[in-house]
Amino acid sequence: MMASLVRHHQLGEHHAQITRDCGTLAIEEQGLSIFGQSLEYYGALQSKGAIESFEPVIFNPTGGDLNGIILIRGSLDQLDALKREDRFIDLMMRAAHSCEGLGVNDAYLEGELQNRTGRCTQIINQ
Repeated sequence: MMASLVRHHQLGEHHAQITRDCGTLAIEEQGLSIFGQSLEYYGALQSKGAIESFEPVIFNPTGGDLNGIILIRGSLDQLDALKREDRFIDLMMRAAHSCEGLGVNDAYLEGELQNRTGRCTQIINQ
């Protein structure tokens, strides 16, 4: 499973992503347990306003190592604070121990996606 953190300056523009591959049967059960614990944790964070929202996504088999993500939305401050929380760090360490390919990635949506794409276009055209 993969999880994603989402950051934004304004409504939903910045996001981050946590990714992991739990493809080995021996670790699949442990990975699913950590996935479930993560969903409970993010639900609690959303309830107390520490993040804007979260959305788990499972992918059809791709032949690669990506089986899903959790997209977590929040302000830059919310997501930076989340990445420093002990429980988040512990969950990511446990996931890294039981799953290959764990990653926490920033992602950009909506207005910030347009901003980043425009900047990229400018750089390419230089």
